[in-house]
Amino acid sequence: MIRWAVIIVAALLFLAVVGFRGWRKHTFQDFRIPEAVEVDDSTYAFRDVTAMMHLLVGKDTALVIDTGFGLVNLKEAVNRLTDRPVKVINTHGHFDHTHGNWQFGGAMVSYKDLETISRHDDAAYLYDNFLGNPFMKLLQGKKTVDRVCYQPKAEYRPLPESMSLDLGGGRIIRLYEIPGHTPGSIALLDAKDHRLYTGDMFCSGGVLLQLPESTDVETYLQSVRYTKQICQDNGVKEIFPSHPECPLPVSVLDDFEKAALRYLHNERSKKEIDNKTSIVGRAQLNVRD
Repeated sequence: MIRWAVIIVAALLFLAVVGFRGWRKHTFQDFRIPEAVEVDDSTYAFRDVTAMMHLLVGKDTALVIDTGFGLVNLKEAVNRLTDRPVKVINTHGHFDHTHGNWQFGGAMVSYKDLETISRHDDAAYLYDNFLGNPFMKLLQGKKTVDRVCYQPKAEYRPLPESMSLDLGGGRIIRLYEIPGHTPGSIALLDAKDHRLYTGDMFCSGGVLLQLPESTDVETYLQSVRYTKQICQDNGVKEIFPSHPECPLPVSVLDDFEKAALRYLHNERSKKEIDNKTSIVGRAQLNVRD
């Protein structure tokens, strides 16, 4: 009986290892073309490992929102869907949103995140602070870690002074500053289709407010309330975060507001304080203290 149990456990471990290696090979294979998920006939979503990217196609121009880790051939995926000139914009300056910018020559980004971008373009900084730990090497493999760290550099351009982009055919994208996760985080409103793209400000897997560049929770709370007003004024029913669930109902913003207030009013549980989090419903804030 014990012998059979050992055989079964060994077989399961073997299958798990084989399955993991197969998943890793598929997920991190060299410069694959990502699958395009159709949101509607002029809006598409892509995934680069854990990061969501979007393509909005207007009559005259197309807009790419974020470019991921740079591990997938996003430009080819975009070229297969549109022949219009492409503009690129980053919701903020972290490497999992900017490291594919080089495929398009560069991107627009808030000047408030240029310092963050400079750090995240430094291979040694990325390796020491994000990707060099044993877990990431096991998960992605050393080759993939090196590829992320040593992506080609891209040119960065400022956001338009009008804080809007006209893609043609009545598709106007409005930009809003919503500091928190980073000082230069922005939201993009697709007014015609009532969708709001929010980067890493409202992710169901947790919002990182403990990073060196993150603002204080009070500033984050102001951005939550500003975002709620944007949604109310423009009939937005869903927001489009970059990780992991996308889209989310706009009602999730209430949870993020309550989580921020829970922190500011010292109402967190001992577990939350020990874990440096503030949690309400689907919202989790990762904080400095």
